[in-house]
Amino acid sequence: MPSEKHHYAKVLLNDNMPVDDSVTGHEIQLIVGSPLKLVESALVEFAMEFTKHMRVNQGWNTVQVVVEPMEFQELPPLGKPSHTEAEQRTWIVE
Repeated sequence: MPSEKHHYAKVLLNDNMPVDDSVTGHEIQLIVGSPLKLVESALVEFAMEFTKHMRVNQGWNTVQVVVEPMEFQELPPLGKPSHTEAEQRTWIVE
């Protein structure tokens, strides 16, 4: 369950390489919440490591990462976190 006291960021990873006959590629969207505001480079590093097995299994060739801060009020329904490390919570958004 998200906490109003945490700082949140949306981390969007995508591979814009063609898949079959489309150019959409792959996409993974994470929401990371932490009591401390995390710098963008830390969020990118975490997201790359956290999603590495998913990206390898899907055959990603390139990775583009976009990090956007989010307010608590902007969060979609999240449910149980996909990953918890200390007080940092991470959700994979589908």
